[in-house]
Amino acid sequence: MKDGSWFQTIALKYRANVSNVIIACTNDHKRIHQFLEALKSPDFDLLLKANYGNKIFFDLQRNKAYNIAIGTEIAPSSPFGGLLETLDQMLRNEATFLVISYVFLQRHAELLTDYLAAWSQDNRLYEKFSKVIVFASGISLFTPNFLRLVYAFDVPLPDEEERRVLLESLVKDAHKKFENIQLTQEVINATAGLNLHDIQTAFIESLLMHQNISIPVFTDYKIGILKNYGMFYVEPTRGFESVGGYEYLKNYIRNRIINVIKNPEKAEALGLKIPKGLLLYGPPGCGKTFLAKALAKELNLPMITLSPADLLRGIVGETEERTRQLGQLIESLAPIVVFIDEFDQLAIARGATFMGDSGVSRRMQSTLLEWLGDEKRKAFIVGATNFVTELDPAFIRPGRIDEIVLMLYPDCQAREEILKVQTSIIKKVPTGNVDFNELAKKTFLFSGAELEKLVMEAASNAFIRNSGTVEQEDFINALNIFKINADERLRRVQQMISEIQKLESVNQAFLRESLKALDRAERDERLHSVLEKL
Repeated sequence: MKDGSWFQTIALKYRANVSNVIIACTNDHKRIHQFLEALKSPDFDLLLKANYGNKIFFDLQRNKAYNIAIGTEIAPSSPFGGLLETLDQMLRNEATFLVISYVFLQRHAELLTDYLAAWSQDNRLYEKFSKVIVFASGISLFTPNFLRLVYAFDVPLPDEEERRVLLESLVKDAHKKFENIQLTQEVINATAGLNLHDIQTAFIESLLMHQNISIPVFTDYKIGILKNYGMFYVEPTRGFESVGGYEYLKNYIRNRIINVIKNPEKAEALGLKIPKGLLLYGPPGCGKTFLAKALAKELNLPMITLSPADLLRGIVGETEERTRQLGQLIESLAPIVVFIDEFDQLAIARGATFMGDSGVSRRMQSTLLEWLGDEKRKAFIVGATNFVTELDPAFIRPGRIDEIVLMLYPDCQAREEILKVQTSIIKKVPTGNVDFNELAKKTFLFSGAELEKLVMEAASNAFIRNSGTVEQEDFINALNIFKINADERLRRVQQMISEIQKLESVNQAFLRESLKALDRAERDERLHSVLEKL
């Protein structure tokens, strides 16, 4: 029980009489076992400066209680009273330390709440120095009013020294069967972001698969945890050369982000901070996800993709502790790019209403803001959104998101390049006598996704004709299946430009230049008249 450990946190709060009840939030069952082992030790009484005759473990799932100080099971005191009533009497009559585990369902919390609330400020418990600790998956299982009566905290993930001690113990045991195992600092670093149980599991998997410690196994284990929460690890294969058009945008990102990240010493010598985030704002289907992957490739970094909807579903009942672990896992894989699609779902203004929200989203946001605002954060965030008016300003301030750029429908030149890229780089579609410039003129206000669909439809037409190449007539016939409302899209373009102009953190000079470049490249009177009004 070293100084500064979470045991010390518990001792401090109990001795300060903050509450007789502490809620310890963790998903690591080895932490619970660790605490129970410590409870048996005389050092535990010294830490709390009390002498506990009763050290009780209440196994909530089995509805059984054990006095681990003397190794006996506790029976209900009467046929009419349950175990909780018996434990209540013990806490009130003599110095008793009660551990309750494991609360992970709402009904568990509801079963305990009345007793915990009564114990939290009971003077009899203060006089006897009786204390209660409850291990739970997250504080969101309990009501806000109840949480005001207790002290709740997240049990931290193991630090480097704790991971080292665990790994040394595992290696010592493994040497009985595997003689060549070597524990290195690189291995210890690879376990960062994992809890004690995860480290042990990944270690055993590594031995079973490789008969040694394999660092990629720990990386894969982290990736598996991220996947369970809607996050997917990808290795981008194509850079900006595969992004058709948008030259002004690619140059801006290259100069303001990529070159700065790749040349940190030069940037810092000029007082520049390394950028931490980029937000891409634009209509659906315009290649925001594709650009994010290309950016990761340009940085020579892997990428994690995150769906906020999956994250919100995944952490109900776990909130801060789980969100914090995800942040730590991501940082342990860094440097890395994190792409967050539908960023507005995550960064919705905190005054707005979450449908069916019980406060989980608010607490998740607070934890995410803490991670995003950390100056030591190594992960680069790329967000994509179709809406900016609902964004919380705290999420898009410099240091969290440094650049916000507008990514509208591709212009005529960009559409031509996209069609060429789709047929020659991405899809490898054999083409005959195709006039891509003419096709670009006929696809005004088409999104990148629609242009990709056009290529596939043209290829399908060639297949039906039993031709080995896709010709101009195949594209022309494919255009017949598309029907877009140009007036509605122009209205949406005007609206999006007006919305982004209102944001304080937007580079307005670049925005004006990009709109001028769009106007020059498109050469369409309909778009020109819209841009003139802004």
